[in-house]
Amino acid sequence: MHALTYQIRLLEPLLLRSPGSGEENSGFGLSFIPGSVVRGFLIGRYLKANRVVDPAADPSFRRLFLAGAVRYLHAYPVNRHGRRALPCPLSWRVAKDEAENPAAEIYDLAAGFDQNGAQVELPKGEFCWILQEEDEVWAELASPRRCVSLHNAGTDRMVKRKEDSTVFRYEALAPGQTFGGVILADSEEDVKILEQLLAKREALLGGSRQAGYGLVRFEKVGKAPPAPGWREFEEGSGRNGNVVVTLLSDAILCGPGGQVSPDPLYLLGTKPEKAFLKVRLAGGFNRKWELPLPQALALQAGSVFVYRANEIDEKYLTKVIKEGVGERRVEGFGRLAVNWPAWEKLLRREAGKKDDSTTVGELAPESRLLAERMAERLLRNRLEEKLMQAVNQLAIGGYSPSNAQLSRLRLAVRQAWRENDKGCLVRYLDRLRRPAREQLEKARVGNKPMLEWLREDVSRDLIWEEYICLQPGEIPAVAGIKADAETLKIEYTMRLLEGLLKKEIRTKRVGGGGK
Repeated sequence: MHALTYQIRLLEPLLLRSPGSGEENSGFGLSFIPGSVVRGFLIGRYLKANRVVDPAADPSFRRLFLAGAVRYLHAYPVNRHGRRALPCPLSWRVAKDEAENPAAEIYDLAAGFDQNGAQVELPKGEFCWILQEEDEVWAELASPRRCVSLHNAGTDRMVKRKEDSTVFRYEALAPGQTFGGVILADSEEDVKILEQLLAKREALLGGSRQAGYGLVRFEKVGKAPPAPGWREFEEGSGRNGNVVVTLLSDAILCGPGGQVSPDPLYLLGTKPEKAFLKVRLAGGFNRKWELPLPQALALQAGSVFVYRANEIDEKYLTKVIKEGVGERRVEGFGRLAVNWPAWEKLLRREAGKKDDSTTVGELAPESRLLAERMAERLLRNRLEEKLMQAVNQLAIGGYSPSNAQLSRLRLAVRQAWRENDKGCLVRYLDRLRRPAREQLEKARVGNKPMLEWLREDVSRDLIWEEYICLQPGEIPAVAGIKADAETLKIEYTMRLLEGLLKKEIRTKRVGGGGK
C-alpha cells in the first residue's frame, strides 16, 4: 500500500456544510475536511489537465476516482509537530469535578476502567494526539477554531429592504489553521499522478467561493514510505481477551438487504459486548449535477466497540483495517482502528500547551515554529485593522471606470494575491487595450491617475508603506520571535486593492451611477 500525505492551510474561512444545519440558508461547517472534497477537487484538476471528454470511458480516471483502488481519507487538524489528529474515542471520560482541569486524568471505559459509581463526563475536544513521554501517556485534545459570519440575502443583492431580506449565518472553519490528509493507493504510479495534481498549491474548496470562502493552499505534499499495511494508528494489545475497535471516520453500514442502518451488528458481523457510540447524518454534494447526495445515518467517528477476541474473524478484521468498512470508502468513510489507544488511563493536555519551562534562548525547533505562528497571527490581527481603515479611507475619484473594467481588474488583483506575485498585476496593466487604459487614466486615486497609482505604487511598494505597513515597534513578537511582515506585503497590498475595487463596484450599483 502506498500513501500520499499532504497538509491543507486555510487562507480564507472554509465552509463545508454538515447535514441538518438548521435554517435553510444558514450553514454549520464540519470540523474536518472530508475526503470527498479533496477527491472532487482532484477530479476537476485531472479532467482539465488531461482534457478528458468522457470520464467514464477513461481507464485512468476510473482507476483513480471510481474503482476503489485509491481511497481519499479525511483531513484532520495537525499539531505543532505536523502530526495528523484522530477523533477522540467516545469511551473516554473525565471526573465531573475535573472537567475544567487542563491536566485531568482521562479514563478509558473500553479498556477496562471501572468508574465505580463516580460521576464522569466526556472530555472537551473533538480530536486528539497520543504522546508517550517516559512513563506517562498524554492525550492532547483540541477542536478546530471556527468563525461566524452574518449575511443578508434579498431579491436585490445591492439593496436591502426589510420586507424582502433574510439574515442568515455561516459558521465555517477559521483561516490560519492546517489540516493533514492522506490518500491511499495500491499503485505507486497512481500516487505520482495525484502528487503532481496536488503540487499546484492553491485551490478553492467548499461552498460560497465567490463570497470570500474556500481559498486554501496545499503544502508538504509527499509520499510516505511504502508499507504493506500503512495505518493511521499505532496498534496496542487487547485487554482481558477483548478486541477494541474505534471508528476513525463516520461509517455508513448496510444490512443484509442493502438497507442503510447504523446498527453496530453490521460493523464486523457480530454484536459487540460494549458500545460507546453516537449517530449522525452523513451527506455530500455533487458539483457535476449541482445536487446534494442522499443523506444517511452513520455511526459517528470516535465510536468505540468492544468484542470478544474469539468472536472476531482475524482475516476479515485485517481486510477492513486496510480497506475500511461500509459505504463510500473511497471518500474516507469507514476507517477504523484496533486496540487504539491501548491505555486505561491518560493525562489530558490542551493542544499547543507545554509542560516544561523552556527559556527563550533554548527554544526547541517545534516550540520555535509555534512561536512563529503565534507571532504571525498577532501580526495579521493588526494588519487587518490597518487594512479596514485604508479601504474606508481610499476612494476612486474623477471618471469612474465601468463595472466590467473594474471586475476584470479585480480578477487580476486576486491572481496576484494567489500567486504572491505583484508582477501579475503589472503585466495585466501593460497588456490593456487603449479604451481600457484611457478609463484608468481618467480615474484618480488621491492626486494620481489610477493607472499610474496602480502600476508605480504597487511596483515600488508605496501602497504598502503608506497605508498598511507597521512601524518597527508595532510588529509583535512571541518568546523573542518577531513576526515577518515582509512575507505578507503582497497579500495585504492586493487585498487593499480588491477592497477598493469591490467598494467602487458596490457604490455604483446601489447609486445607479457610472458606466
